[in-house]
Amino acid sequence: MQLSGYISELLYKHDCVIIPGFGGFVSNYAPAKIHPVNHTFYPPSKNILFNAMLTSDDGLLLHNISIGENVSYEEAKSKTASTIREWMNDLNSGKTVFLDKIGKIRKDNENRFLFDSDTSVNYLESSFGLSAFISLPVQRTSVQKRIEKKFTDRKNLPGVNKNVRKVLAYVAVISILAVVGWLVINSNPADKGSEQSAMMTISDPGMDNPVSENTDEGNPIPVKPLKDLNFVNPGQVPVDKPVTDKDDFNKESIAIKPIYFIIGGAFMNPGNADKFLADLKQKGFNAQEAGKNPAGLLMISYFSSPDKSEALMNLALIRQSENPSAWLLRK
Repeated sequence: MQLSGYISELLYKHDCVIIPGFGGFVSNYAPAKIHPVNHTFYPPSKNILFNAMLTSDDGLLLHNISIGENVSYEEAKSKTASTIREWMNDLNSGKTVFLDKIGKIRKDNENRFLFDSDTSVNYLESSFGLSAFISLPVQRTSVQKRIEKKFTDRKNLPGVNKNVRKVLAYVAVISILAVVGWLVINSNPADKGSEQSAMMTISDPGMDNPVSENTDEGNPIPVKPLKDLNFVNPGQVPVDKPVTDKDDFNKESIAIKPIYFIIGGAFMNPGNADKFLADLKQKGFNAQEAGKNPAGLLMISYFSSPDKSEALMNLALIRQSENPSAWLLRK
């Protein structure tokens, strides 16, 4: 007789099912929840607990057995007692009793009952058809900006040599001298009625004494030699120095925040690391490679975050439910 089948059917409609002389199964309502590590959504359900103190017969289980087996109440009671004796013999010998769709029962060293419920079955009728599912979080790549001054090397134009550049510099300086000389001449005071006119001849910039001529031979107008003016010597015109990558410049950068990894294992063999990584992703973890440690072993992480508080919270959950030897790595 499959006693676990009758217990499972009654748990859908009743909050307590007692097995006379053995114990009782009690169900409590559990609201919907989300696992914070593997991001699994669970619908509302019933948590099944086992209480070895509930041994009094309330008639619920035996009545359903008598109807299902088409036997009398006494015969149902006798069959149930036989099944219970088999369970107790297995438990006292250190074995585990498996109840289909309910869970498994065993005894510890102090002869206490330990029950692990089967979470694959939801006994809450209002949640019929709803199953758990994994919804992975949206991966948003953090923007780590690096601000720096950019400089472009000034390359010489093809076909232009140093001599051509010097000629261009001389032409530019001569043009500037001509404009400044014209301004100096026009700035000297003169009588409106005089017919005097001055003309200045600009010599080559390399000459020491520029020649000045005047139309009035009796009263020449003094002209200040161009050499006395504070002009830049064409030979001293600075040539722009090409900017190279070896020049020192101040660079501004935004510091990259550290990232915390929850390490689940380190592997010498890359194949074993890939297998462990695939297993974690199948379980719903946001697993990834975390580089190599100083010994050259490839590290695999369950979870990573720039927030240390979030990483410590997930580390505690992973140690409790998945891997007690998991540890935190800061990079």
